[in-house]
Amino acid sequence: MIEGAVAGFVVFTPEPVFARGGYLRAIAVAPAIRGFGFGRKLLAFAERTTVKQAPNFYLCVSSFNKEGQAFYRKSGYTKIGKLDGLIRKGAAEYIYWKKLR
Repeated sequence: MIEGAVAGFVVFTPEPVFARGGYLRAIAVAPAIRGFGFGRKLLAFAERTTVKQAPNFYLCVSSFNKEGQAFYRKSGYTKIGKLDGLIRKGAAEYIYWKKLR
């Protein structure tokens, strides 16, 4: 990894936007450093910030993103819905939810 390079990012809305919950818009970790806990730290930051304003946290993850789905399940999220063809024809976006408080 190059010193000073971006390791990852998280984009989220901590205010309640849907069913009394914040929303995770995007999260990413550089491929070279995946598996070292950076994603967990980014997600934990988003959850700690959101819990101050909302009791729930939601996100969508693509049906073809198996690694992402496993990551969210390990992080305590539950799949609660499905949106067919929202982003890509023939794929679905799964809605995940976690109760923060």
